[in-house]
Amino acid sequence: MLRNHRSKIREVMIYITDTGVSELSHMLHIHVGGRFPDTIVGIGAGMALSRLNPEKPILIMCEDSLDPSMTKISMRTRPEVVSRGVDLQLALAQACEGREGCSGGGHRIAAGAFIPRDHERAFIEDVNRILAQQYAQSCQDHR
Repeated sequence: MLRNHRSKIREVMIYITDTGVSELSHMLHIHVGGRFPDTIVGIGAGMALSRLNPEKPILIMCEDSLDPSMTKISMRTRPEVVSRGVDLQLALAQACEGREGCSGGGHRIAAGAFIPRDHERAFIEDVNRILAQQYAQSCQDHR
């Protein structure tokens, strides 16, 4: 069972690196649809980050296995990015504010959210904008 779990995580990582991600000013993102179990996509994204642009957090979306009208979001970044002021938990929580049916939480370095499927594009744009604000604030704080 553990071997199968590891194999699936590796498949996610390979899919991400082979397919490629979309890159915005302050983050990377990809949607894997229903190809992989929603319980492992964040782990695979974290592993793929070292093969992509490690200077930016990665946001991975997949179908919510329990509710097809929802999208599961997982975000991962590296400690160096967190040390520059990025807080993924705060970014996802703020992006969820005012969105009905949206919830997010986690940690500075790894966080997740559930959003209505029809909010994906706007949510990605909001997270990118919030990350830009976090970077800008951190730069001001270090002056």
